[in-house]
Amino acid sequence: MQFADLSKVTEADLQSLVNDSTPESQTLDFKKEFYALDKGPRKEEQIFELLKDVAAMANSEGGDIIFGIGEIESGKAGELTGIAPIDEDNLERQVNALLRRIDPPLSIKIKRIPLSTSLDAVVLRVFRSVKAPHRIEYPDGKCSIPKRVGTQTLQMRTFELRECIRESDMAAKAIQNFVYRRVSGMTDGSELPGVGGNPTLHIHVVPEDAFGTPNTFSHRELLDVFRYKTLPHIGDGNWILNVDGIQLGDRGHWQGERVQIYRNGIIELSHGNLLQADGNGTERVHPLFFTESLLAVASAVEKMRQLDYRARLWMYFSLANVDGQELWDFRTRFRGGLPMQFDRKYIMFPELDVTDLSQKSLLPVAKALVANIWASVGSSSPPPLDDDCNFVW
Repeated sequence: MQFADLSKVTEADLQSLVNDSTPESQTLDFKKEFYALDKGPRKEEQIFELLKDVAAMANSEGGDIIFGIGEIESGKAGELTGIAPIDEDNLERQVNALLRRIDPPLSIKIKRIPLSTSLDAVVLRVFRSVKAPHRIEYPDGKCSIPKRVGTQTLQMRTFELRECIRESDMAAKAIQNFVYRRVSGMTDGSELPGVGGNPTLHIHVVPEDAFGTPNTFSHRELLDVFRYKTLPHIGDGNWILNVDGIQLGDRGHWQGERVQIYRNGIIELSHGNLLQADGNGTERVHPLFFTESLLAVASAVEKMRQLDYRARLWMYFSLANVDGQELWDFRTRFRGGLPMQFDRKYIMFPELDVTDLSQKSLLPVAKALVANIWASVGSSSPPPLDDDCNFVW
């Protein structure tokens, strides 16, 4: 990507591209105007131009398309011209809706950069996909599988399609294997943290590129993301460095909760203290502990998005030392609108693909799950949440 942190791109950064006559590349494209998506006789043509450009980058290495920069001599940045002011959120929703036409669908990020001329520039970020190849079908029935090669958009050849499918399958299998290996290891105690015989919540968020050509975040990058505020919901524990990345400090361990942010972007949370005695002295999984853990991970994902974070989320309960009747009771308590896969060792919630969310944030999904979980265990509603998704008591 041209910019490590899309949220911090400024007019000065774009002007620097112009001053340096930065050339287009496999991961960088300049356009003077945005696609005419709303009006005019070329509307459909422009929509398919958008689909082609995005699919081509997603099928190769990803990249940035910058609108509002005019080109000179062979695709070099020549002038910061700007475009008419845009509404960032509305434009991102509109583009992502159009990208549903791609098979399988894609989504992008848009960053508006206001200019001193009262115009805007726009960076459209396309992420390398582990679901490639992505195909476009045109109204006449013809299909296209484009790929960006250097500064050109070309059609994939047969051997390139085979290689693309092989790489996507390998990355997807590596992600799945990691998740299943970790949860199995936690369940039988062979990997930290052990469950100690209690039902334990495990949440993994795994970036799409974690096992392909991964981003490797430095300790400094990870600490910068979490510097001013530790994860909410887990007390005031301190972050500590370890060889894998950063981890919530000692206080999290006392409370039975552990959060690790790996340097390849994987977020891993385990909580083994989910039980609380009810009025009859029977231990139940308390929704507060469950939902606080889920919200903690949602908050971590929001912070990691500053590092161009694209990932999938899994949730499981490990069921060490839980007998059949307890399992049935547990399943009954959590049945309300939360379909789950049951195994002798653990319960797995359906995979939530963060990249496919139409919203920019995972937090609305977490809030909806929170309300559902509380309702399914017989509570009327959870405590209210503040803007940072902390419970307000």
